[in-house]
Amino acid sequence: MKPTYLILISTLSAALLGCGQSQSQTLADPSSKPVKLTQVQFNSSTPYQQLVAEVTTTTPTPLSFRVGGELQSIIVEMGQTVEKGQLLAQLDPTDFELNLEATRIQRDQAKASFARAQQLFTQQLVSKDAFDQAESAYQQAQAAVEQAQTDLSYSKIYAPFSGVITLRHASTHQVLGPYQPLFTLVDNHHQQISSWVPVTIASRLRGQQPELAFVSDTQPKHPMPAHLVKVASEPDVDTNTYQVTLAIDTDLALKPGHSGELQIYWNDSATQVSPIPHGAWISLEQNNAEQHGEVWLFDSQTQTISRRHVTLDTVTNTVTGLKNGDWVVSSGVQQLSEGQKVRPWTRERGI
Repeated sequence: MKPTYLILISTLSAALLGCGQSQSQTLADPSSKPVKLTQVQFNSSTPYQQLVAEVTTTTPTPLSFRVGGELQSIIVEMGQTVEKGQLLAQLDPTDFELNLEATRIQRDQAKASFARAQQLFTQQLVSKDAFDQAESAYQQAQAAVEQAQTDLSYSKIYAPFSGVITLRHASTHQVLGPYQPLFTLVDNHHQQISSWVPVTIASRLRGQQPELAFVSDTQPKHPMPAHLVKVASEPDVDTNTYQVTLAIDTDLALKPGHSGELQIYWNDSATQVSPIPHGAWISLEQNNAEQHGEVWLFDSQTQTISRRHVTLDTVTNTVTGLKNGDWVVSSGVQQLSEGQKVRPWTRERGI
């Protein structure tokens, strides 16, 4: 249910209060005190501005194999949510396994040759150059094994972070080259939305910090807090509107292109008018976002006033303790008393 908002109406006149009453009823008691009154009326107008918005991606990350080969299997599908470290796809490992085995054999041979050269060198049966060559050959063979192990590990793709697979660029049994994109992964835990706004709103967003929320078309009862990321410096040439980018806080897996509504709650006096004028408060206490106090409520039937406790929520601008059409004294409240007879003050006309 949307909160109810109050709008101040013009100062009460005697003629307005006397509407529908007989002439004898509208005659004011000369002993009553003239007071300035303000009427409040309920209005269900929306307290925020609504703009069309859609989910955009943070920087999409292309995923690819660091080595080339035949694509053996794809573990995930487009649109699927994945977790960090999850296996996504695998190349045919046969060639990589054979290469690893071959390098291990060569490494073992080089190791044995190096061991013999080391023994002969200690016996001064081979030269220093021959020993160094055997040692270098062994080190190169060991490095080849490590590279073969790395290449084998590169035949699998794991998710570098949690997110959503938004695109798949190849199919199984297709031969891929090194670094040829296979997936596009988007971090859906740091999602963004964008909206195109007129220059007036763009200017205000640059200079103010309103409360912002995104409401998904599929989750209308669950607004998501939003934070301004940037406002475009140049407008769109066709629409003359500015692109606004915001980050949203949500655990929902919203896909790029998901539509919704951006709500902007302005926190300045230009868009929110206090439903109770400052001069109407007899007493006033501030408690966080609420104001508590008393006002004088005018009874048009008895032409008297009575104290009424009122609570004003300064965030939503809602009031409890008053109802639609109530009249409150809006000036000189400290000089009045409970049950006192009053009459609406009217400006005297000149001759």
